[in-house]
Amino acid sequence: VFAGGLIFLLRRYWSGTKKRARIHLTPAEREKKDGKKKPPFWTRIALILSAIGVAFSHGANDGQKGIGLVMLVLIGVAPAGFVVNMNATGYEITRTRDA
Repeated sequence: VFAGGLIFLLRRYWSGTKKRARIHLTPAEREKKDGKKKPPFWTRIALILSAIGVAFSHGANDGQKGIGLVMLVLIGVAPAGFVVNMNATGYEITRTRDA
């Protein structure tokens, strides 16, 4: 009952704001509005941290979840150093491959 009342009050309080509508933009809409396809950095960080919190709170002794979070970092962050330059010519790619 308390949670329902709190949700009702919060929805009533925030019903006039347009800023929250930016959360629900598709990538194409976001690119038109902001010039960026990805959500803001802090939104992505909040999503990752909340996923980590849920994973650890639902089974602290489950080792697979910890390994999954390490894989998230390895797959999501580490490849940033190995991104292919989309402006590279065929010659540069061949030279790099043959190095």
